[in-house]
Amino acid sequence: MAQKKSRTGIWIILVAAMMIAVIFCIQYFYGRASLRKEAEQRAQSELRRAELEINVVAVETETMAKMLTTLAERDVDNKDSIVNATRTLLHSLKNVNCACIACTEYLFPEEGRWFEIYSSRQPDGNIQTLQIGGADHDYFQTEWYRNGVTIDSCYWSEPYMDYYGARTMVVTCTHPIRNKQGDVVAVAGMDVSLNYLQLMSEYLQIYKNSYYTIRSREGLEIVAGIDTVPGRKYYVYDEYIEKTGWKISIIIPEDVIFEGLNKVRYIVEVLMVIGLALLIFIVWHASRDNKRLMVTTAKNQRIENELHIARTIQMAML
Repeated sequence: MAQKKSRTGIWIILVAAMMIAVIFCIQYFYGRASLRKEAEQRAQSELRRAELEINVVAVETETMAKMLTTLAERDVDNKDSIVNATRTLLHSLKNVNCACIACTEYLFPEEGRWFEIYSSRQPDGNIQTLQIGGADHDYFQTEWYRNGVTIDSCYWSEPYMDYYGARTMVVTCTHPIRNKQGDVVAVAGMDVSLNYLQLMSEYLQIYKNSYYTIRSREGLEIVAGIDTVPGRKYYVYDEYIEKTGWKISIIIPEDVIFEGLNKVRYIVEVLMVIGLALLIFIVWHASRDNKRLMVTTAKNQRIENELHIARTIQMAML
């Protein structure tokens, strides 16, 4: 009877331990789903915010390119008018730091084949204007110029290193400039620094060890991320900016999302192992005590039987 009760107690303990383990597993996977959903919502929220902010910059830049086009088209056949258009824009808009107009071949024969006016705001506030076109800077071969003269609207270039104007990595918004006959005679260009875009979007790093990228329509990096680690799982959330054709991505390593939950899991697993070891010890100790009890009980029963036989014999002899 005692042995049966002992076994029943052991089974109850084992079943209880299994139920606790099952409940923990359910809570763990539910927690993972909740954390992943939270990460997705945070990423989408920040991506929409970034899309709105970049669209504002894009609209402002396109508006300035169109304003520069309007200023240049007032007297497009006059070289001084072309120069003054870039300077007038910078004088009028204090948040504009540079503007350029690249003319078609031999538009002004006295200037030769190339004529690109680039005006920029200097650190002291003065405006510097240079003619940067030439054989060493053949802008006719650049992607932003070729598309600028063929696309009858604002065009956003692929990122490139501007060695002659901004002297940094930029993307250029262009708009064609036409004469009174409707022929394209120049391209108005507004540069946006990639450094500015990176600073503008730093809040996209929603986790300590997550990162983000902005890529052009051709897949070139406007804001570079980091190289992924082979074997490490990542969650990627994207948002497209229709106006510029760019794609913003937030990349979050899986272990970053579940870092806190994994710590809790490790602690619980250690506690469960310790508890299981303690349970095994208790079961073993109870089994050993039960075995001793059974041996002692059997021994006492044998002695009692022997005494009973001896009393029976004694009474028979009497």
